[in-house]
Amino acid sequence: MTQLLADWAESYYKTFKKVFDLGVGVKRNFMEELYSVADSDMPIEYNQGLGEFGLIEDWDKSGRQVYYTDVSKGHKSTYTHKKYSIGTKIERELVMFNKYPQIKKKLTGLKESVDRSIQWHAMNLFNHAFDTTITGPDGYSLCYDSHPVIPNSSTTIDNSGTLELNAVNLETTRTAMMGWKDEQGNYLMVEPDLLLVPPALRKTARIIAETPEEPDITDHGINVWKGAVDVMECKLLTDSGRWFN
Repeated sequence: MTQLLADWAESYYKTFKKVFDLGVGVKRNFMEELYSVADSDMPIEYNQGLGEFGLIEDWDKSGRQVYYTDVSKGHKSTYTHKKYSIGTKIERELVMFNKYPQIKKKLTGLKESVDRSIQWHAMNLFNHAFDTTITGPDGYSLCYDSHPVIPNSSTTIDNSGTLELNAVNLETTRTAMMGWKDEQGNYLMVEPDLLLVPPALRKTARIIAETPEEPDITDHGINVWKGAVDVMECKLLTDSGRWFN
């Protein structure tokens, strides 16, 4: 009995890990849908942003030779990796008396904690979009009214819209985004096709994205948003009135 009690955890490790791994990633992963995710073996990673090239040059104006140009340095991103952990204890009695359902419930709870934490971090950027808790490479929050396109640039992007969600305001927001320009003065050619909303705005978002007729007006025309925007609902968005396009 003494030997059993001393070695039981090692004997059951593979079984416990299998139960845990079966449940990891079974729910929607907003982190992978909203961000570019890459593996890394380094404690810190850096990414040097780049500006944009201008338009191509006329062959005759460039002296009938290739027109060479370069780009300006953009904002530098620093990714400092952190280590997280969570664990639980499996009592010896649960193993000794084959209380597998209780063991499985504990392991499933750990799995859900991991998944929930990943999604929580994914939404943090949006939950703090208007404060200084989380800032980007340019030193400003996501929704700021004067993002410099490159360091020390006078060309900025206003990304601080606070309009309520309806079809008219979505069109206004899209029009503003389509007007964004780079430091060369050329349009960024963005295509806003995603509507990220909390549960309280799910119905409104679905009506905008899926109804055949134009919503929010008396004389209905065709709904130009039908098939042009995908709705992503996330319960981890903490502001019930805040939406992102």
